[in-house]
Amino acid sequence: MKTESTIEPNEIYIDKIKGGRARLLCRWNLETVTRIDEMTDEEQTIYRYDETALWWTFPLIDSGNQLDNITTINQYIQNNKAEILNFAKATEVSL
Repeated sequence: MKTESTIEPNEIYIDKIKGGRARLLCRWNLETVTRIDEMTDEEQTIYRYDETALWWTFPLIDSGNQLDNITTINQYIQNNKAEILNFAKATEVSL
């Protein structure tokens, strides 16, 4: 079953960071649907997508330390988005 939201999601959202790891909410197969809100009779945009949460361990940086600030963490995630999303999608595969 797909997740639904009225807020347009990011493909990867950093939920929390702890000890060189981050809990990431990964989303793919984004669909946009317009519905009529039953309470207000107004059109409402709904975003539907597949989602999974996973813990991602960051590699050591040149100094031997973990990534340690949100700017470098966001840059790492952007640079490695395809790998992270492929890993997240693989968690949905059942044999």
